[in-house]
Amino acid sequence: MKHTFTRKDSQAMKGIGILLMLWHHLFYSADSSHGLPVSFLILSQKHVIPAARFCKICVPVFVFVTAYGMAIKYRTCGQGRESWVRMTLRRYRLLMTPFLFVYVLAFAFCQIGGMRSYTQVYGKGIRSVCYMLTDMLGLTYFTGTPTMNPTWWYMSVAVLLLFIMPFLWMAVQKLDIFAVLILAGILFLAGGDVRNNQACLCILTASLGVWMEKRAVFGTWTEFCKRDETKSYIKQSMGAFICLMFLLLLFLLKLRKGNAAWILIYPGSAAAGAGLVCCFRMDGKIQKILCFFGKYSMYMFLTHTFLKSYYLHDIIYGIGQAEIMYLLLVLLSAALAVLLSFLYEKTKTACSRLFRKQKV
Repeated sequence: MKHTFTRKDSQAMKGIGILLMLWHHLFYSADSSHGLPVSFLILSQKHVIPAARFCKICVPVFVFVTAYGMAIKYRTCGQGRESWVRMTLRRYRLLMTPFLFVYVLAFAFCQIGGMRSYTQVYGKGIRSVCYMLTDMLGLTYFTGTPTMNPTWWYMSVAVLLLFIMPFLWMAVQKLDIFAVLILAGILFLAGGDVRNNQACLCILTASLGVWMEKRAVFGTWTEFCKRDETKSYIKQSMGAFICLMFLLLLFLLKLRKGNAAWILIYPGSAAAGAGLVCCFRMDGKIQKILCFFGKYSMYMFLTHTFLKSYYLHDIIYGIGQAEIMYLLLVLLSAALAVLLSFLYEKTKTACSRLFRKQKV
């Protein structure tokens, strides 16, 4: 069975994730505007806030993409421990180098700009240096130490997933779907803080992504749609409708059960999001737009909080119209992400040339 969840699908899914993240962070609380009035064209604030909180599904979306992609790599790179270690370390480097690049630039800018300065974030003394180093390594979610950007908590989960993925992959290969069910059962029985812990929920979602890669779920779906070309559009439209209805069901479950529902919402929303991406292949324009945001999602994720919460807060929330605020944040975050990506590539090229000269 051909695995047809392609690189473009992965980028499109990341695009969905980052757009959900920006909406989530803009409107998840009535206090986000710091007293500035915000109006909505269609829904009222009491409806928008629950929807924005549900948009936290951006987290499992990114987790699913990571797990699915790494499962493909583990399947194709061979069974040797050395190849697994080499691939994991390479992925760690690819994850951390852009993060460290943004961290250094953000750190320098914050010292000049006056917001989120070193002492404001980390305090003083030797302990502050430890806090800074922990932040640079993206581990503040696990250590509970100060961070320059609260959104960076996800870096801790991303690092954790990289290093436990070999074990998840082996568990799914041996136990199949039962690996996912056993993890879900452990979380359900643990209850309380464990069941709602972000890292635990992300591990559960990652295991589902690994299982769906093993079973080539999206390849099966694509072949089903292609059996009768005349009905392909109808099949994909029905698939998209089912995915949307499932997401709506999860949203209603969240309203009814609160945080207790995340154990179903995390893996369920990720799978539904991937299904939507496969169905939206029929519209190349939509996929191109999502792929653009997906390409720069890393930099948008790392920087949008500086714009929204600190340096441009009053400008963005001062607009007052929620939809325009959101569009402005998306455009500003994307523009900054494109610039940072360009600078990163130029810096990487310059460093490579410098190292080559030194070797000569």
